[in-house]
Amino acid sequence: MRWIVSAVTVATWAAIQTSPVMRLVPPRLELRADTSGFAVGRVQVLNHGSEPLHIHRVATSCKCAAATVLKNPVYPLEVGQLLVRVNTRDWQDTVGTVELEIVTNAPDSITHYIVRVRR
Repeated sequence: MRWIVSAVTVATWAAIQTSPVMRLVPPRLELRADTSGFAVGRVQVLNHGSEPLHIHRVATSCKCAAATVLKNPVYPLEVGQLLVRVNTRDWQDTVGTVELEIVTNAPDSITHYIVRVRR
């Protein structure tokens, strides 16, 4: 019985080690809009796993924002990037928040990322 527990532990550890592990830098993006009302920034996508990280989709919480994947897939120990653009011209407030929903092949496949923009 003990060897079954050991085998399951080893199999679980091996599965975790072969998965992609995504880390986003910075943990939250802070942007300032220019005089025309546009804000642009980049997020680094790091893969600390041992398999390629595939970004399937990046959705924004409003139509005022767009995100472009600049490198896909991100191979182990490599760095990819997301380009984030926000149009604040129609905003009433001076500070706003946009959320990115990033869908990948990592074990926690959906990641929510916050972008704060000041006008």
